[in-house]
Amino acid sequence: MTIPPSTPDSPVERAGTYLRAARAAKVGLAANFFLSVVKLIGGIWGHSTALVADAFESFTDVFTSTGLVWSLRKASEPADREHPYGHGKIENIASNVIAGVLMAVAIGIGIGAWHRIRHADTLEGPTGLALVLALFSIVVKEALFQYKLRVGRKLNSSSLIAEAWHHRSDAFSSLAAALGIGGAIAGGVSWRILDPIAAFVVALIIGVMAVTIFRRSSLELMDTQVPADTLEEIRRAAKQPGVLHVEKVFARKSGLDILVDVHLEVDDNMTVLESHRLGHEVERQVMRAVPQVIQVLVHVEPHQRAEREGRRPIASPH
Repeated sequence: MTIPPSTPDSPVERAGTYLRAARAAKVGLAANFFLSVVKLIGGIWGHSTALVADAFESFTDVFTSTGLVWSLRKASEPADREHPYGHGKIENIASNVIAGVLMAVAIGIGIGAWHRIRHADTLEGPTGLALVLALFSIVVKEALFQYKLRVGRKLNSSSLIAEAWHHRSDAFSSLAAALGIGGAIAGGVSWRILDPIAAFVVALIIGVMAVTIFRRSSLELMDTQVPADTLEEIRRAAKQPGVLHVEKVFARKSGLDILVDVHLEVDDNMTVLESHRLGHEVERQVMRAVPQVIQVLVHVEPHQRAEREGRRPIASPH
């Protein structure tokens, strides 16, 4: 017997969770727009290839943050006829778009930096203004990383966590730019090549982060099982009085939410009504134990018959 899926206990709270995630994304949007403009102007005036590259990277952040805000709003929409499991997967799609944009930017910056490295004799040395702005960018980006990572983990948002790590990659790219600019200033004419080398390092950092974000979000799109500790928490919550054995537990993420399938074994003589009530109790307890769970699909099987026939072909991860 299968217990029909339920709706969240508090749709208002769930919508509020997405709104908090969108609010965090908007903070990053405003900060990225400000930084990109400042660094572009400073890179041009300060004759720094590395800072200009860092500025273009920040411009892509404006695009990705805008997409993130939109995806979080879309993901918060309730399930409908065409999307009975909700719209949460769009958050993972947004993460993959972010990864794709980052990789394109990394390739573009890398090509430009390599061209300048090959023609280092024509470069103008960077100024102190470029160095100051690069250091300022490090501070702002690291602050954004800490803020979004904290909110993303609290809300269990893969796209917000991806955006947080994007800010951390920005901080490292700004650090690479600062080192290159500082070395070029300190070393004089013969060390000017450090500035485009720093820009090339920035491109490598962005590329690695793009691959990391793409891999993480793609695993969720493939319905990869949730972490083992979360799975064990679900299993414990499902072991209610009357449940003789929790045979299988499968759980997958959909945006900020978790969808659960659980197979329970009960006494062979339990009535349909009793097993139905038990299924709903298991559903309530699982959703209480793991707040991110919005749906629990319960399948009930006869325990003694399973013991006799050995019908346990698929053991759930434990």
